[in-house]
Amino acid sequence: MKFEKIFNFLLIISIMICQYNIIFAKNLTKDLFEYYKEIKSEGEGLKAIEIDTEIYGFTKKFTEDMRIFDSDGLEVPYHKYSNFSVDEVEKIFDFNIINLSDDEEIISATFVKDDSLDIYNKITLDIWEDNFLLYPKLYGSQDGIYFSPISSKGYIYSFNDDNRGINNTILFGEVDYKYLKVDFEKVMGNLSSKDIARAKYTMHLPYIPVQKQIKSEIISLSNEDKITEIVVDLKYNNLPLSKILIGTNNENYYRKVQILTSDNNKDYRHLTEGKISLFNIEQYKVEQNELIINDISSRYIKIKIYNQDNAALNISEIEAYYQPERIIFEGKANKSYRLYYGSKACDAPIYDISYFADKINEKAIPKSELGEMIKNPDYKKADIPFTERNNRIITLSIVLIVAVLGFMVVKNLKDK
Repeated sequence: MKFEKIFNFLLIISIMICQYNIIFAKNLTKDLFEYYKEIKSEGEGLKAIEIDTEIYGFTKKFTEDMRIFDSDGLEVPYHKYSNFSVDEVEKIFDFNIINLSDDEEIISATFVKDDSLDIYNKITLDIWEDNFLLYPKLYGSQDGIYFSPISSKGYIYSFNDDNRGINNTILFGEVDYKYLKVDFEKVMGNLSSKDIARAKYTMHLPYIPVQKQIKSEIISLSNEDKITEIVVDLKYNNLPLSKILIGTNNENYYRKVQILTSDNNKDYRHLTEGKISLFNIEQYKVEQNELIINDISSRYIKIKIYNQDNAALNISEIEAYYQPERIIFEGKANKSYRLYYGSKACDAPIYDISYFADKINEKAIPKSELGEMIKNPDYKKADIPFTERNNRIITLSIVLIVAVLGFMVVKNLKDK
């Protein structure tokens, strides 16, 4: 019984030591952060800001220690969107509607495409009326005078009253006609040409976020053992590196390339690998000098170009690009906001907004600019949790407790 009491007591002590930083932690305040930037925004509603190189360079990896505070000193929830997005965006092209006409059995309309639209293979109609069935016949023209038939399939219909569905899109093969004439044969319903409110073509495109060039510097270049080795200083850590461009003064080459990264220019880890090439032979011309990274990089990158038995390439430049992440938060008209960062005292926050952020079209939110980086005059380095400032003491304490517990268990077994 005595052994069990000692065991339980030591177990409680070990748990208390492990959680010391939680027990004695202070509320999250602005003085825990070494730097801040003013957020230049006005008005009410959702705000968006882009994380820049300075913020990446002075935060923890993955920017876990960023916080937004308002002018009252209150923490403001935010959501950070992934930088390497594979989302799609919709682009809508409207057709002008001309030459509307009606008779007992046919509704006719001519649709004129937007000049910015090249090729299309469908047209979607907004029709005000319900409960109809139409059979469309299509004709295309470049001048609006001479029309050629276009093959299409299916009907246009709406049975909303009976919940039997709707189809308002006409599908056909790819065409580039400026004018699209459609004769709608009335199969059912009391539709007229005046009910055709809109004609459009919707294109789904991959969302390509803006990439920004990093003001990097080549700090060494060497050619040894058939390998060209280039070390580039990106100036900042933790950048979401999107791509690297390797410029050369050569033609007709093909090389395998490896990219590594390091925060101290000594210990490197593998980042990615790829190929670069440039051929210009008669009718055959191809250039590929871009390597996609899409990963978090440390300050230094090392580029290894494997020349095999070829002469080393004449490297003219190295360009590095990063893809800034975006943060959204809800702002109030009568308050100002600052983005604080650079703290070892906090980890990544979890806010309610993260659970519905995917329902927000963050790309449509106007971007607010950030001010200059300012060193926080109220920063208190001593506010770093006890366990982080004294992690060796904590580790030794846990090891000692485990050793004592083990000794007590062994002694108890021997006594029995």
